Amino acid sequence: MFVPHKNPFAPHSRRSFLRGLAGAATASLGLSTRSFGKRSPTGGKGRERPNVLFIMSDQHNARALGKIGNGEVLTPTLDALAKEGMQFTSAFCQVPQCAPSRYTIWTGKHPRSHGLVRNGLAENMREVTIGELFKAEGYRTANIGKHHMVESPKAHGFDFVADAGGHTEYWNKVRQAKGGEFVDWIALRSKMVGSANVSNSEHLAGHLADGAIEFLRTPEEKPFCLWLSFYGPHRPIIPSAEFVKRYDPDKLSLPPNLHYEARDLPRALADARKTMSLTDELHRQCLATYYGYVSQIDYNIGRVLEALERSGQAENTIVVYTSDHGEMMSEHGVWTKFNLAYDATVRVPLLIRYPQEIPADRRSDALVGLYDLLPTLCAQSGIAIPAAVQGSNLAPLWSEEKPQWRTSIVAEIGDPKGYPGLCQMARSSEAKYIKHQTGQRVTEQLFDLKSDPWEIENLAGQANHSQTLTQLRQVLEQFEADVPRQPFPPQAPGERRER
Repeated sequence: MFVPHKNPFAPHSRRSFLRGLAGAATASLGLSTRSFGKRSPTGGKGRERPNVLFIMSDQHNARALGKIGNGEVLTPTLDALAKEGMQFTSAFCQVPQCAPSRYTIWTGKHPRSHGLVRNGLAENMREVTIGELFKAEGYRTANIGKHHMVESPKAHGFDFVADAGGHTEYWNKVRQAKGGEFVDWIALRSKMVGSANVSNSEHLAGHLADGAIEFLRTPEEKPFCLWLSFYGPHRPIIPSAEFVKRYDPDKLSLPPNLHYEARDLPRALADARKTMSLTDELHRQCLATYYGYVSQIDYNIGRVLEALERSGQAENTIVVYTSDHGEMMSEHGVWTKFNLAYDATVRVPLLIRYPQEIPADRRSDALVGLYDLLPTLCAQSGIAIPAAVQGSNLAPLWSEEKPQWRTSIVAEIGDPKGYPGLCQMARSSEAKYIKHQTGQRVTEQLFDLKSDPWEIENLAGQANHSQTLTQLRQVLEQFEADVPRQPFPPQAPGERRER
């Protein structure tokens, strides 16, 4: 059960800004007028089917957490959520990029199988998504916030959609309402990191949380599947100033892999380090702002969970928190994300709370992926898992003492035909192999994660590590054999598969 806490980031005021800017949440989102009829049948084990509250952020480095992370970030809500459920410390995206990773969550498949392999492509509409699966089983479905699809989430089974028009449109409206610039930007080469002079109620994170809270307040008889997706801490990293002020940049720790010399860096990283040369002071300022954004999202998640508690549905609701991918966050000397497979961008936070099934305060170091979430949610909700799903139900990790589970996991991003090429990862709990391919040129990296968790020393050329290198090469070769890239015919806009 979520216990409301006294959050140190409570906003100083709740002004009526959004009413003038985008309309009050109820009116602009149309939440109070919907009718969905009778409750769906009960699910597994004879119980009433659970609700699903899936909360995700965008570009959240898994180390940027409080008691369950590096200890420097104030995240009381997520800390409490981990205490009340299960924390997966070795969770990975299957591609460290927004749109393909989100479609992996929706379909339970690797990007090479669902077809959306990079940003800027239209999703393959022949895939069955989680919205469609839950809608077909009688759930009321909603998608609030970022989705990054070309088609509306309504085309993917979500009955109710509210995305604020995207972050660019939203912030442009804020700028107009404020009469000009409202961000105190850090002196970088581009305006991407700064403190926003807006309250939480004016901020996009607060606006999206308002929509989710209003949805939860709306009385219905059907179970719900609510997708709440925040736009941050992805750049532009512009949290409300009140959250940034909670951090003193001079007291923040820089990652151990910020400064190191290496002659065999992957080209994408080497190029990025040349163009993104920041002083330690600027790195700390960026960290303070990024941490502030994480804390603001944490605060708004707390508001949503308190609304869930007040609704009386918390005990029968599966709550998931994760992110589509990570953020370099000063690691290896850079920010944002690239065609790389360091843990900074491929490892993600993953917390699941379901009081009726998952014991409190559990932790798993098993290798899990975002493609495991769809089969897990289906199984817990009494919904048949589609045969084509490639992920696995996570339930054995909390229900069995010694579960049989995978010993390696794979991720990939890019295309070998162009710059910066294809980057593929095969990882075990103790070692990581990364293959970079541009045209016919292949370079390799191998890291001993036990002695070198910050991935600094490349062991790929050392003879005493050849056995590990060979084993992880074989994992990637097996993945290539088992999960071929699927050709998809061209689709006209809006074309749908046959039902």
